[in-house]
Amino acid sequence: MHVHAVPTSDENLTDRALIGGVGNEPTDGNSSAVEKETTWKEPASEGITEEKRVAGTVRLGVLCTYCYAVGPLVGILTLASLLLMQLSRNGSDWWLAQWSAAVEGDKDDGGANAGPGTTGLQRDLSHWVSDDFLIVFGSIAAINSLATIARAFLFAYGGLVGARWMHERLVASVFAAPMSFFWKTPSGRLTNRFSGDQYSTDETLPFELNIFLAQTFGLAGTVAVLAYSTSGLFLASLPVLLAVYFGVQRRYRETSRELKRCDTVTRSPLFSHFEECVAGEGRQVLRAEGGVSLRRELVKCLTLLEAN
Repeated sequence: MHVHAVPTSDENLTDRALIGGVGNEPTDGNSSAVEKETTWKEPASEGITEEKRVAGTVRLGVLCTYCYAVGPLVGILTLASLLLMQLSRNGSDWWLAQWSAAVEGDKDDGGANAGPGTTGLQRDLSHWVSDDFLIVFGSIAAINSLATIARAFLFAYGGLVGARWMHERLVASVFAAPMSFFWKTPSGRLTNRFSGDQYSTDETLPFELNIFLAQTFGLAGTVAVLAYSTSGLFLASLPVLLAVYFGVQRRYRETSRELKRCDTVTRSPLFSHFEECVAGEGRQVLRAEGGVSLRRELVKCLTLLEAN
């Protein structure tokens, strides 16, 4: 049930047709490093090319392509909403500390319980009533709510725009490929790569990017609060914490990235086998041969599934 193809001399047709795809790229935010290519050997017919698997960190060009697809204006507004959301969150905590210190009447020690450098502010707040504090706190909470809504909308909109742009580019690249590309590329591999790449841009990238940026800004806000409350002493331990964090992150990312790539490449033979069994001639052969052929193809399917 394999199609015998006429071999050609063009060895880069797969890369040309799938340019712009990100299905074999991880969704973490690293860049730089030179990539190496390894291959997964499918049960190939004459002229069928082996599927390539990229190794190493994600190229900076891949990240820049996705940022361009989302749009610079949407990206800037998203970062601004994240920054405003984190500032308002830290601001509400800081204002509660000022409110608590003022209500308790702790003003003789220079407002030490409200944080360093708040002596003059505590003196000015001594004449405030609870309603005044509540108005300020409510305003900060309203700003935080608006920033959160803006962030959610911008991420959804940016993800939709980026996925549509990637889909149009991927479709145009595949349709513009020469016929030799389709002779040399199994239909199951094309289906796997196309659907996997599109799923990454539709679902995985926006979701994980949202979590990554939210955690980054949240961590930056926590570090700022700790540095403020300890008068900068916490910053002395920051290099050690960063070294430990990046060491653990690097070990995890290398393993996770390669597992995702192996999963993508080893799924292609499974797609090819399924399409051979259900499409056209393959379905007729299975009907004609009956149970023996069905058991043989089932064993082959389970073998490919185990490999994946």
